[in-house]
Amino acid sequence: MAENSGLRPDQGAVVQDTISDPSFSRPGVAVQQSQGGQTPWVTGEGLIVKLKRSGKTKRGVLKSPYIFQVPPTDELAINNSFAWSNYETVGKGQFTRPQGRQLITVSFTTLVVDWDATWTLVKAGAGLMSDGRRDRWKPDPQKLTRELRSVLRSGTPFHLIISQPELWRRPELDIAAVMTSLRTSERAGEVDARYIDVSFTEYRGETVKRRRQGEKLPTRHKIGDAPPKNPQSLRTLAKHYYNGKSQRWRWIAEANDIRNFDPDRDVRDLKDRKDRKLKKLVIPASVEEDEWTYEIYE
Repeated sequence: MAENSGLRPDQGAVVQDTISDPSFSRPGVAVQQSQGGQTPWVTGEGLIVKLKRSGKTKRGVLKSPYIFQVPPTDELAINNSFAWSNYETVGKGQFTRPQGRQLITVSFTTLVVDWDATWTLVKAGAGLMSDGRRDRWKPDPQKLTRELRSVLRSGTPFHLIISQPELWRRPELDIAAVMTSLRTSERAGEVDARYIDVSFTEYRGETVKRRRQGEKLPTRHKIGDAPPKNPQSLRTLAKHYYNGKSQRWRWIAEANDIRNFDPDRDVRDLKDRKDRKLKKLVIPASVEEDEWTYEIYE
């Protein structure tokens, strides 16, 4: 078997997401042709959970994709969440504002065994090599769990792909992810199997092209200058200067003593206390939101 080759599962996925797979007990069917001689073959139908190298994966990790041998034994959970925060206002009580999408998490329980069963997706010797001989791959629970531990300890992101190719053309989930926890156990009387509890978290790294928080701030923005593109509003200016966080338009309003002005209105309509059109806006440095108490600008 190629280093870091694993096996495949056969169960359903979901979205806060939990699905049990009715095909869990179906026997394997497919026979494929191998280029090597020790590569695991998917021979059953159902959900496939695969770990695959990405552009950010460290060298030497996941030289071959790792595909779980047995489907999740209970359920596979895909958790999505969105964060909201509350803030206090002067005289108008509490309000809620969106913070943003949180990282996706995936968790499930499975096992690896050293024998063929109707509910394993990979069968020993099920593949044919290019010269017509039988594939020499055999399941080894100890080796397969060691491969998972090496991925965990590498601390590197990879592609996590969850798919049901027999039913859906597109993957259920295809994200950059990291393995965050791995628990293996042996149960009494089952020396030929290792049970696995594994969790993954979506990987979202910082991008070089994105303006870092507080970079080149404070500054003054000349009204009408691009970026951002016209029409310019307090909200689009905040999105440009504060890493896409348009809700921080209040910082700009506070710094420029702007009141009762629609944050989506064109800033070219802004006037000072002498009813003269404003030419520049102060863009304050980024600070933690909990240091501020906002007044509502309507």
